[in-house]
Parts: sequence; C-alpha cells; structure tokens
Amino acid sequence: MFDLLSIKKSLLFIEHREAVALYNEAQAAGYSPVMIAALAYKHGLTTGKRGEKANLKKVYKELAAARERIAVLESSESWHKQIHDLVSNPTPDREIPELTAAPDPTDNKPTPGDEQEDVNNE
Repeated sequence: MFDLLSIKKSLLFIEHREAVALYNEAQAAGYSPVMIAALAYKHGLTTGKRGEKANLKKVYKELAAARERIAVLESSESWHKQIHDLVSNPTPDREIPELTAAPDPTDNKPTPGDEQEDVNNE
C-alpha cells in the first residue's frame, strides 16, 4: 500500500539527524518503535498544519489590505478620473501606482482566521 522505500528516501534522508535524535530520545523514554513512529507522524502532521495556518493568515492580511486600498481608491475622485482616462485611452501596459503598491507590513489587524482560531481554542 505504501512505498516505504520512497518515504524513507524523501523524509528521513532530508531530516536524518532529527529523526535519529527523536528515535533515540523516545526509545530512552521507553516507547516502542511503533509508538515512536506514531509520535513522529503526529508531530509532522501538526507542524504542517501550523505552517499552513501561518500562510493562510498572511494571505488574509494581504487580501484585507488590498480590499482597503481598493475601497479608498473607489471613494476618491481621482479614481473616477483614472477609470475614465483608462476607458477613453486604453493601453495594455499602463500601471496604476495605488493598485500596485506593496501592502503595509506594520498592519496588525486581526484576520478572519485569527477570530475563528480564538473561538476554537477557548
């Protein structure tokens, strides 16, 4: 069912020292090899989920910042002039600096994922 040789090559070869240290520590604590494998699997699974949550939070922050920039642009008079100018004189390579600006890295507003995570952890 599982290709154990490829799993060994892809996982243990990359993190061989960590795997050996984990195995030795767990074996010294009295765990069986099966329990050690289960612990290693669970640790990898939860670490991967944490990494994905961090990526998701980053994307939510970027999305919220982009939505705020768009809302500010849409409410300004210059936005309507730029849209009229774009429609009147279309050019494929034209950039609008307000839309292509980088998000503010100091933004610490909570994201939807943060709120849901707080509810789940309580």
